[in-house]
Amino acid sequence: MADTRQLVGVEVRSNIRAVRATFSHVTEQVESKATVRALNRALDQSATEVSKRVREVYNLKHRAVLKAMRKLRANRNRLRAVIEIRGSRIGLIEFDAHWTRNMRGASIREKISGGRKTIAHSFIATIRSGRFAGYRGVAVREGHERYLIRFLRGISLPTAFREKTVLEAVRKVARESFMKNFKQQIIHLGQARIDAAL
Repeated sequence: MADTRQLVGVEVRSNIRAVRATFSHVTEQVESKATVRALNRALDQSATEVSKRVREVYNLKHRAVLKAMRKLRANRNRLRAVIEIRGSRIGLIEFDAHWTRNMRGASIREKISGGRKTIAHSFIATIRSGRFAGYRGVAVREGHERYLIRFLRGISLPTAFREKTVLEAVRKVARESFMKNFKQQIIHLGQARIDAAL
């Protein structure tokens, strides 16, 4: 599927250039170490922002967003930190699904700004055996056989991340966090070198 993966990266070189003039006296070793630390802190803060912003739009649990994220941390050989967001469409059970036998169908609330909607003829079922035993979801019956059902799904996390407000907010946090942490690490590591020399 075309929307199963979305990547977020923090570009190092353009960010460093803006603060190099202020810290022109630092060694290459200090700069490299400060860059790696700042990138990885920015990565963690960006991941938190991804979850926060997605959940401001979509009615999802924090664990569901975290499950779709993979963090690729920076090191001295790769001065780039990346959040990888992947996943297929999310089961409707994750959208605060409710169902009782006297309802016309299961109800869900997909977006924070919207109300609940009922999916006609749907119900909540749990697979009792086989490879997917224990899976619980919103389902509908397929054909005339009683036990033939299909579980329903909504958006994917990569699609949710592509919301303009989400993407812009995360990039802003990544950029600002890197700049702040890079400056702090330059000062901290520079002081550590002075102390070690005394």
